[in-house]
Amino acid sequence: MKMDSVRHVAVIGAGSMGSALAESLLAEGFNVSVWNRTPEKLAPLATLNAFASADLNEIIERSEIIVVCLSDHATTEKLLFVDSSSEALRAKILVQLTTITRSESQKMAALCQLKDILYLDGAIMGLPQRVRDGDCIIAYSGAQSVYAHCEPVLRALGKKPMFISESYGAAPNLELARFAYIYGSWLAYFQALALCSAGGLPLDVIVEIIDNGEHIRNRTTKRSGDAIIKRDYSAPAATIDVHAAAFKLVSEQADSLEMRSDLIQLVGGLFDEAKAKGYRQKQLPALFEIMAEDPGRISCAWQQI
Repeated sequence: MKMDSVRHVAVIGAGSMGSALAESLLAEGFNVSVWNRTPEKLAPLATLNAFASADLNEIIERSEIIVVCLSDHATTEKLLFVDSSSEALRAKILVQLTTITRSESQKMAALCQLKDILYLDGAIMGLPQRVRDGDCIIAYSGAQSVYAHCEPVLRALGKKPMFISESYGAAPNLELARFAYIYGSWLAYFQALALCSAGGLPLDVIVEIIDNGEHIRNRTTKRSGDAIIKRDYSAPAATIDVHAAAFKLVSEQADSLEMRSDLIQLVGGLFDEAKAKGYRQKQLPALFEIMAEDPGRISCAWQQI
């Protein structure tokens, strides 16, 4: 199969993200076949000249590359690895864009290998509108040769494909790492608003202050990331001791207001541990070392929040 001439692509799943992927392919002139468990969701794509069918095997057989964007791994496995569907997939390329875990990706790769199906997993780093706007990174992992053959199709999806590893599950792992950052950031933001609310302060003030400092925080985030990549926390900046002393006041304030402070306690505990392990005079990014040395413990702590 010559991928540079591939024009027939299937999209399995027509939810908000699946529809955005199909629309992007159609906009780039691909022949797109679409399937969804709820056929009514296919109507808008059919008006854009996608071929829609309630017969999953028909959709697969018409296509050279099958892009999957469903609710979860279990649904994908159930739909595609019953005998009839998996036979239709034989010798074709399955691009998995469902949000899954690393282990689920590895399981899917093993199933594909047994059925002579080429497999690539991906992680969409943005919302459906960013896919439609052509401004969305989609990271991929799997055999680089498969990625290279698929690249014209992948480039139509979000316009910013990124190959990161030949290790199956690397792209899903990256997506979940991004989620950890996003949700952690939001929780910290909500905690700040809760602290103001408990103190009787108008929330619009803290919202404006945080928004005003966003550009500075972005630069600091990049510097912190660079320090962690180099594992060098010695550059002149406020030390863990200084940060811990400031954060201790946050904890004391929350206690005085008798408010819920799960997240504050977690962060305070990390500062205490970092000081006990000799990082007192290091930069704040040295907290990474505490998190990385025992990821299971940190994961459990997050689950308790």
